[in-house]
Amino acid sequence: MNSAKIVNNDSKTVFREKGTCSHTFAYLLNREFGNNKAPEERATDPMAGGLMQKGHQCGMLWGASLAVGAEAYKRSQNKDEAIRLAITATQKLLESFSKRTNTINCRDITHTNMDSFFGLTKYMIKPCFKA
Repeated sequence: MNSAKIVNNDSKTVFREKGTCSHTFAYLLNREFGNNKAPEERATDPMAGGLMQKGHQCGMLWGASLAVGAEAYKRSQNKDEAIRLAITATQKLLESFSKRTNTINCRDITHTNMDSFFGLTKYMIKPCFKA
Protein backbone atom coordinates (compact mmCIF):
# COMPACT_ATOMS: atom_id res chain seq x y z
CA MET A 1 0.00 0.00 0.00
CA ASN A 2 1.15 3.50 -0.83
CA SER A 3 2.50 5.41 2.23
CA ALA A 4 0.65 8.61 1.22
CA LYS A 5 -2.63 6.66 1.38
CA ILE A 6 -1.77 5.37 4.87
CA VAL A 7 -0.96 8.88 6.11
CA ASN A 8 -4.13 10.27 4.50
CA ASN A 9 -6.32 7.64 6.16
CA ASP A 10 -4.57 8.16 9.51
CA SER A 11 -5.07 11.92 9.21
CA LYS A 12 -8.78 11.46 8.54
CA THR A 13 -9.11 9.21 11.58
CA VAL A 14 -7.30 11.74 13.75
CA PHE A 15 -9.48 14.55 12.38
CA ARG A 16 -12.64 12.65 13.33
CA GLU A 17 -11.24 12.13 16.85
CA LYS A 18 -9.91 15.68 17.40
CA GLY A 19 -12.70 17.55 15.66
CA THR A 20 -10.80 20.56 14.29
CA CYS A 21 -8.12 21.06 11.66
CA SER A 22 -5.89 23.07 14.02
CA HIS A 23 -6.03 20.39 16.73
CA THR A 24 -5.45 17.64 14.16
CA PHE A 25 -2.34 19.21 12.66
CA ALA A 26 -0.84 20.12 16.03
CA TYR A 27 -1.42 16.53 17.18
CA LEU A 28 -0.02 14.93 14.00
CA LEU A 29 3.18 16.98 14.02
CA ASN A 30 3.69 16.67 17.76
CA ARG A 31 3.28 12.90 17.43
CA GLU A 32 5.81 12.87 14.58
CA PHE A 33 8.29 14.89 16.68
CA GLY A 34 7.72 12.69 19.74
CA ASN A 35 6.14 15.51 21.75
CA ASN A 36 3.19 14.90 24.06
CA LYS A 37 1.37 18.23 24.17
CA ALA A 38 -2.28 17.25 24.68
CA PRO A 39 -3.34 20.40 26.61
CA GLU A 40 -1.63 22.67 24.09
CA GLU A 41 -3.19 20.77 21.20
CA ARG A 42 -6.68 21.16 22.69
CA ALA A 43 -5.99 24.87 23.12
CA THR A 44 -5.68 25.22 19.33
CA ASP A 45 -9.38 24.47 18.78
CA PRO A 46 -10.42 28.17 18.62
CA MET A 47 -8.00 28.61 15.71
CA ALA A 48 -10.10 26.32 13.51
CA GLY A 49 -12.23 27.79 10.78
CA GLY A 50 -9.79 30.63 10.29
CA LEU A 51 -9.68 31.93 13.88
CA MET A 52 -12.92 31.24 15.67
CA GLN A 53 -14.80 30.43 12.46
CA LYS A 54 -14.07 33.84 10.90
CA GLY A 55 -12.46 32.46 7.73
CA HIS A 56 -9.01 33.97 8.22
CA GLN A 57 -5.76 31.96 8.22
CA CYS A 58 -6.40 28.24 7.97
CA GLY A 59 -6.39 26.28 11.23
CA MET A 60 -4.09 23.69 9.66
CA LEU A 61 -1.43 26.41 9.49
CA TRP A 62 -1.99 27.45 13.10
CA GLY A 63 -1.75 23.90 14.41
CA ALA A 64 1.31 23.09 12.32
CA SER A 65 3.04 26.35 13.24
CA LEU A 66 2.54 25.81 16.96
CA ALA A 67 3.84 22.24 16.71
CA VAL A 68 7.00 23.28 14.85
CA GLY A 69 7.48 26.05 17.40
CA ALA A 70 7.34 23.52 20.23
CA GLU A 71 9.87 21.35 18.41
CA ALA A 72 12.19 24.31 17.77
CA TYR A 73 12.09 25.16 21.48
CA LYS A 74 12.87 21.53 22.36
CA ARG A 75 15.82 21.33 19.95
CA SER A 76 17.55 24.56 20.88
CA GLN A 77 19.14 25.50 24.20
CA ASN A 78 19.15 29.14 23.15
CA LYS A 79 15.76 30.89 23.31
CA ASP A 80 16.63 33.34 20.51
CA GLU A 81 17.76 30.49 18.27
CA ALA A 82 14.53 28.58 19.01
CA ILE A 83 12.48 31.62 18.02
CA ARG A 84 14.47 32.02 14.79
CA LEU A 85 14.00 28.31 13.97
CA ALA A 86 10.27 28.49 14.68
CA ILE A 87 9.80 31.59 12.50
CA THR A 88 11.83 30.12 9.64
CA ALA A 89 9.97 26.81 9.77
CA THR A 90 6.62 28.61 9.88
CA GLN A 91 7.59 30.73 6.86
CA LYS A 92 8.40 27.55 4.93
CA LEU A 93 5.11 25.96 6.01
CA LEU A 94 3.22 29.04 4.88
CA GLU A 95 4.99 29.12 1.50
CA SER A 96 4.38 25.42 0.88
CA PHE A 97 0.73 25.60 1.95
CA SER A 98 0.07 28.71 -0.13
CA LYS A 99 1.72 27.12 -3.16
CA ARG A 100 -0.52 24.03 -2.87
CA THR A 101 -3.78 25.81 -2.09
CA ASN A 102 -3.25 29.23 -3.73
CA THR A 103 -4.44 30.83 -0.47
CA ILE A 104 -3.95 30.68 3.28
CA ASN A 105 -7.48 31.68 4.25
CA CYS A 106 -10.05 29.16 5.42
CA ARG A 107 -12.91 31.00 3.69
CA ASP A 108 -11.14 30.69 0.31
CA ILE A 109 -10.39 27.00 0.85
CA THR A 110 -13.85 26.01 2.08
CA HIS A 111 -15.79 28.48 -0.09
CA THR A 112 -17.88 29.10 3.00
CA ASN A 113 -18.98 32.25 4.79
CA MET A 114 -18.99 31.17 8.41
CA ASP A 115 -20.55 34.43 9.54
CA SER A 116 -23.94 33.12 8.42
CA PHE A 117 -25.94 30.28 9.97
CA PHE A 118 -26.15 28.50 6.59
CA GLY A 119 -22.41 28.85 5.97
CA LEU A 120 -21.46 27.58 9.41
CA THR A 121 -23.88 24.66 9.08
CA LYS A 122 -22.40 23.79 5.67
CA TYR A 123 -18.90 23.90 7.16
CA MET A 124 -19.87 21.62 10.06
CA ILE A 125 -21.49 19.10 7.73
CA LYS A 126 -18.75 19.15 5.09
CA PRO A 127 -15.45 20.54 6.47
CA CYS A 128 -12.48 21.21 4.22
CA PHE A 129 -10.67 18.21 5.69
CA LYS A 130 -13.36 15.90 4.28
CA ALA A 131 -13.32 13.04 6.77
